[in-house]
Amino acid sequence: MTQLSSPMAGRRAHLVAVQDSETISIWEPTTAPSPTAVANVPTEIVDALIDVLTRPLAPGEGHHVGNANRERALLALVAKLEPIHAFHLGRRIDIDRSDDALVVAFKRLVIERRQRLRAALQARRAR
Repeated sequence: MTQLSSPMAGRRAHLVAVQDSETISIWEPTTAPSPTAVANVPTEIVDALIDVLTRPLAPGEGHHVGNANRERALLALVAKLEPIHAFHLGRRIDIDRSDDALVVAFKRLVIERRQRLRAALQARRAR
């Protein structure tokens, strides 16, 4: 029996086994890098971002005002990032892992806010 392996779609490996002129294909998922391996961002920064993203609105704070305040707090945190950390955070968001608490919290924002925050990360890493 001969085994050949080739990567497919970045997350799966296609294994082909050839035995007695019969080809058998087997799909096996490969392990993707963990969020911490991809994003070398200090945990206190990630924790602060998650706290801001998941905090409830203050009593008496309307939806629009509360989310605008949340966006301002996130932009202030992004402004404090080193360019390399901004790069890693942007990359982490791009990878979009469902088991990454930061990405899950980030996806709770409306698309316009996400786009503005991504633009801020992009601008920060350009410095």
